[in-house]
Amino acid sequence: MRAIIGWFQRPDYPTTNEGLHSGFLRTNDDRKQTRERMVAMIRELIAALEYTCGVGCIFLVFQGEHSPGFAESPATEVPLDKNVFIYTSRIFQGNEGIFGPALNDIRAIAFQQLGHAFIRDFRLRAWVSRYFSTLAREPRIPTISLLSALEDRHFFSAPPNSPTSGQGLAAQAPATSTGSSNSEVAHIRLSRIFSGV
Repeated sequence: MRAIIGWFQRPDYPTTNEGLHSGFLRTNDDRKQTRERMVAMIRELIAALEYTCGVGCIFLVFQGEHSPGFAESPATEVPLDKNVFIYTSRIFQGNEGIFGPALNDIRAIAFQQLGHAFIRDFRLRAWVSRYFSTLAREPRIPTISLLSALEDRHFFSAPPNSPTSGQGLAAQAPATSTGSSNSEVAHIRLSRIFSGV
């Protein structure tokens, strides 16, 4: 732990074209064990923040590595069930009527946009750093902003089999809900802003 204290303040993180960070662990077992320990530690900190300070947290984890069987497939075709994980404070799990629609929106963004974009970025970094020997051909896909996504209600349909995980418990936020979701409210507000209402 002492070796990584202060990394957050360092401004030397490489760009995509410069490859992976020099601290990247190239041994699979070392990297897997380190990742699991650090994620477990952060989940404990999420609980500690909630219990001691009344702070709610949503922690998204994206892994760029995937099954070798998808090495030649575009990033958008890689199944993300083992690449994207969402952990939340328990308060979000106990109030699905309040937080469920917003959590569905966050899950949709994570699985339908950020997850695939992260895999594409990781692939390029790994290839530049000679960790991957080949680079899959990727179609040109325009970047979709959250603002653009709000214009498309279909974007916010929660993907199947993508539960939001909490402190060891799965928070099954509903895929759809009755009434207005946060995204619908945001859509109305944004429409008013841009229409001058």
